[in-house]
Formats: sequence, structure tokens, C-alpha cells
Amino acid sequence: MGLLTALSALAGCSGAPAKTVTLTGYLYASGGPAPGTTYPVPGTITATNASGTFTATVASDGRYSLPLPPGTYTVTATSPYVTSNARPVRCYPASADTVTVHTAQASVLDVYCPLK
Repeated sequence: MGLLTALSALAGCSGAPAKTVTLTGYLYASGGPAPGTTYPVPGTITATNASGTFTATVASDGRYSLPLPPGTYTVTATSPYVTSNARPVRCYPASADTVTVHTAQASVLDVYCPLK
């Protein structure tokens, strides 16, 4: 019985995964010859804060899903389909410079790449 209690205590201690929240959304190219036109593009989403940098690949339909520890992040993106002078253009959310993710709720954030 003592061994079972010890094993139960160990199972509840270290090794428990940290809580994460999933940030989801779409990466869009926006603008171009027809102003206001948006369409989804593949690429990479990056969320950065004091704890580190987290990245996710954006699917061909523009959708991404990025698990993050709770906190406030600066979110940017790039897409191989949106370039200027053969260099990737940095893309940003339209709504805010940062996003805060909480343990109690999933967060949704769309990111836009400006086309010229």
C-alpha cells in the first residue's frame, strides 16, 4: 500500500504538461490591384513574448493553429506569396499590436499581409 501511495504522489507531481491555449486564425494577403480584396495564403505565424518565440506553419488554405502558454504575445507572419524585392513582407494583425491568450478560452486572430 505504501508503494502505491508513493507512485500516486509521483504521478501527480513533475512531468505534468504545462497548460496551453490554442491561437487560431487565418493568414490573408490584402490589397493589391483590387483594394480591399483578401485571400488566404500559406506561410509561417510567429508569436513572441519574454518567454520565447513560438511558430506554426500556415496551411495552403491560410489556416493556422498555434498552441501557446497563457500570456501576451506580439504576433507576426510571413508568406512566400507576399514579397517585396524578393524578400518576405512582414504581416500583422489588423486589430492590435499584441494578443493576450488566457487558459479559460481559445483565441482567434487573423493576420494580414499588405499587397502593393
